[in-house]
Amino acid sequence: HHVTLCCGLILFRCFMADVNPTADWNPLGEVFYKKTELYSMNWTIDQVDLAQFMVAAAPYGGPIALVRDERKIIRVKGAATKPIVYIYSASGNAIASFKWDGGRIIQMGWSKSEDLVLVLDDGVIRIIDMHGEYKNSLSLGEEVKAAKVLEARVFQCQSGTGVIALSSSYRFFVISDIDQGRMKRLADIPDIDYPPSSWVVIPDDRSVKVLVAIGNQLHLVDAAQATLQYPEVKQLPDAYVEMAVSFDYRYLAMFGSNGMLWVGLSNLKEVYCECNTQAMQRPRQLAWCGSGAIVAGWENLLFMVGPNKDWVK
Repeated sequence: HHVTLCCGLILFRCFMADVNPTADWNPLGEVFYKKTELYSMNWTIDQVDLAQFMVAAAPYGGPIALVRDERKIIRVKGAATKPIVYIYSASGNAIASFKWDGGRIIQMGWSKSEDLVLVLDDGVIRIIDMHGEYKNSLSLGEEVKAAKVLEARVFQCQSGTGVIALSSSYRFFVISDIDQGRMKRLADIPDIDYPPSSWVVIPDDRSVKVLVAIGNQLHLVDAAQATLQYPEVKQLPDAYVEMAVSFDYRYLAMFGSNGMLWVGLSNLKEVYCECNTQAMQRPRQLAWCGSGAIVAGWENLLFMVGPNKDWVK
């Protein structure tokens, strides 16, 4: 049985254990994984230093959008240049680029139809096609415009492509389908007076929920209420600092400030494993490869964990 799993621009391939693997395959429970380079990117490091960019890669080998991350730009006196949004193919070939003067970009993502979705700090959402042409815009409302957007996510659900934003008043606002444009404000989290340490969107057939970590407290928030969650945890961290949900939204991984990686069902009713990564720094990225493994990435390290506490480093 041969499965191909993609995580970023690195290809993880797996075989079931009934096949004899060669030496460069790594066992992860009953499955063997191999890491191979998917593409030699056609851009050069002079053009693209990913550490300085906000990056959005479409699934299934779709296009990649980049714009310089304003939080990482060193301002030079008298030099106020407009940022440029670049769109590349999955192998790094240039498709389009355009100067951006529409406001500060908080988050980028791709719609189901491979349009670029830009979430701005005033709650405006711009839809741009992959060739850089404007298509549409919508808004998260006047309250978000006044308070400004702290963080945002672009996500896919059964109804279409959605956008959710966290405002500076620590409230969540969601549009579950950008083609429809209807906005909802989710329930308030009680007594929240500082930003969440991490949060993740968990849509289901009927609604959009957000799992929010305030330190080591977990709140499940929907349009009606915010409820405290109490998953089984052996070593409670001071805070959950990174979360990732699988592509089908069934599985959840949470990285704690104590280096523990919790893996279980996204409804928090079942825990598969708690793995001590021995890493005191939060990972640069936490991402699922399909639903079979979770990968935590640091600058020079990939840590891959299966659902039964097996791991590859």
